[in-house]
Amino acid sequence: MRDAGLLYQEMHNTGFLHQKMHDSGPLHQEMHDTGVSHQVMHNRDLLHQEMRNTGLLHQEMCHTGLLHQEMHDRGLLHQEMHDTGLLHQEMCDTDVLHQEMRDTGLLYHEMRDTGLLHQQRHNTGLLHQEMRDTRLFQQEMHHKGLLHQEISDTGLLYQEIRHTGLLHQEMRHTVLLHQEMHDTGLLHQEMRLTGPLQQEMRHKGLLDQEIRDRGLLHQEMRDTGLLHQEMRDTGLLHQAMRDRALASRDAPHRSLAPGDAPQRSLTPGDAPHRSLTPGDAPHRALAPGDVPHRALAPRDTPHRSLAPGDTPHRALAPRDTPHRSLAPGDA
Repeated sequence: MRDAGLLYQEMHNTGFLHQKMHDSGPLHQEMHDTGVSHQVMHNRDLLHQEMRNTGLLHQEMCHTGLLHQEMHDRGLLHQEMHDTGLLHQEMCDTDVLHQEMRDTGLLYHEMRDTGLLHQQRHNTGLLHQEMRDTRLFQQEMHHKGLLHQEISDTGLLYQEIRHTGLLHQEMRHTVLLHQEMHDTGLLHQEMRLTGPLQQEMRHKGLLDQEIRDRGLLHQEMRDTGLLHQEMRDTGLLHQAMRDRALASRDAPHRSLAPGDAPQRSLTPGDAPHRSLTPGDAPHRALAPGDVPHRALAPRDTPHRSLAPGDTPHRALAPRDTPHRSLAPGDA
C-alpha cells in the first residue's frame, strides 16, 4: 500500500476495502501504526466519511491524539463535530479536548456560535471552573453581556463571584455590573446579606454617591436600619445631610417621584424616625463636648445583617487588614 497506489485505488473504486475496515481490525491497526493510511484518508475526505459511519475511528483518534491534530489542521472536522454534537460529547468524556480548545481559542468561538456549549459547561460546572482559571473567559462574557445574563438566570454564578471576590473586582472595573445589580435589586440584597460590599462601597465613596443620586437606596437603608448604622460609622453621610440642609424650609428631596410628599412629611404629633433608638438625641452637628459618632453602643443591638460571630461594622482599625477586594494602591 505504501509503495503502490493499487490498494488505495481499490479502496477508492469499491466499497469492499472500506467494508473490510469496519469488519476487521488489521486495517484499523495499520492506520494506528503508520501515518500513510491516515494521510490518504485525510487527503480524500474519506476520514470524515468514516467518522460519520463508525465510532471506532473516532475512538481511535481520541486515544492516539490524532483527533486534536486533525482539528488543528482542518476546519472541516470542527464543523463536523459541531453539527453532530460529538464536540460536546467529547468535552464531557475527556479533559484533553477542553484543554485543546482553551489553548487554541476555539472554546470561546464555539461559545459565541451555539448556546449548547454554554448549557453544557453550565451543567457540568466547567463554567465556574473556567472563570477561576482564566481571565479570558471572564473578559469574553463581559463583552458579550453573558455575564449579566448569567447573573439573572442562575444564582450559582452569583454565588461563585461572591466567594472568589470577583464581584468586587468587577464592580471596580465596570459600572455595567453595578447598574445591573442596581436595576435587578441584587445590589440591595447583597448589601443586606454581606458586609464586604458595604465596606467596599464605603471605601470607594460609592455608597455616599449612591445615596445622593438615587432615592431607592436611601429608602432601602431607611427601612433596614442601615442608614442609621452608616451615620454612626462614617461622617460622609452626616456631611452629605449637612450639605443638603434637610429642614422644613428646604425644597422636596430631588429623588422624590411625582406625587410623593416632601421628605419632611412628619406632622406634629408624629413619632421621630423609627431608626432612632431610645435615648438617642436627634442627629445634629457636633457641639462642644460631644463625642464623634462611633460603632454600636452597648445598649444597641447588632444590625440584623450581621452573621453569627461577626462584629459590628465599623471603620477599619489600625490592626485590621484591608478588604481583599482592594486593589494595590487603594486606601
